Amino acid sequence: MKPEFERRFETRLVPAPDGCACVILLLADEIPVRVPRGEYALRLRYKYRLDDLASLVNSVDSNATLDECQIALTQPMGGVWNV
Repeated sequence: MKPEFERRFETRLVPAPDGCACVILLLADEIPVRVPRGEYALRLRYKYRLDDLASLVNSVDSNATLDECQIALTQPMGGVWNV
């Protein structure tokens, strides 16, 4: 079953100092928000290479420039937003 996107947030990833993990921030109008309790589907798009930064992987197809992944998660804490 393909997830439906009811609310749209901008996603920003803040990497750990060693680059092995990150914190996912959801933004509404460029402001980080606490999301309500519920189920979320995230679509993350990222580029393999960016000028002046190290490549994410060395063996990527030279024709590939970006990738996308989708994840689903449950936010068990927080209030409920009235829509």
